[in-house]
Amino acid sequence: TTDVPLREKAAGTVTSLTPGHIAFAGAGTATHLGKYTEVGSNDFDDQGHIFNGQFVITAADGSTISGTYSGTYTPLESGKIQFNVTATYTIGTGRLAGVTGYSNIVAVLDELAPGAALQYTGLGTLVVP
Repeated sequence: TTDVPLREKAAGTVTSLTPGHIAFAGAGTATHLGKYTEVGSNDFDDQGHIFNGQFVITAADGSTISGTYSGTYTPLESGKIQFNVTATYTIGTGRLAGVTGYSNIVAVLDELAPGAALQYTGLGTLVVP
């Protein structure tokens, strides 16, 4: 196996919001993955916790990698909301088959509302078989 540094940058929108649950879709670029799209969702509470996060990233060639995430969120003075989560990559398909790893992700939502814009960056490591 080989450890590969992972850097990602993406933007997206909140696709649905119900009490205690948020879903998003985005697109970005990451080392080793290239250009990709992503969908995901998580639960949250009023204490600043993010849990039961799950995501699927689809690379331009159709390969996918999916996993889970959890962490915290903090309202910012600007009115935006910052998420700090750790994503764990567990299942890959295509050229990403067997790839695992993690990423520390910082996301900023413009507001907690459907259609709100978000941007995120991640730094981590992929373990490539």
